Amino acid sequence: MKMKRLVLFTLLCGSLMMSCADDMDDEVRDPSYMEIADFIYRGMNDIYLYKSEIPELADGYFENKEEYVEYLSDWDSPSNLFYKGLVATSKDRFSFITDDYEELENTLSGISLTSGMDYRLSYLEENGND
Repeated sequence: MKMKRLVLFTLLCGSLMMSCADDMDDEVRDPSYMEIADFIYRGMNDIYLYKSEIPELADGYFENKEEYVEYLSDWDSPSNLFYKGLVATSKDRFSFITDDYEELENTLSGISLTSGMDYRLSYLEENGND
């Protein structure tokens, strides 16, 4: 009986100590971030209409792979990399990215979850004929 209590007490203390450990997820960037950032950069470098206006998209801009990786990791999110780093905001008002491809495909196909009704507020004059 004492042995069961000792084992139970040890497991309880061990689980409490583990729950108080530092969360390292906030300090280390998600490995998929670099894959996403690389995908965005390569796509913009390949087909972007205003590529000539973004110096970072020029071929040969980065001297080596480490400089390229450092540039991508400097951005805190893929959307900031896209909107603040790689889009010519003065001319380009149509480029965008989304993280939900299914919603994008549905929108482009005309599929939506609305009832089709549109509500609007308007002002009617008290003595008007409307």
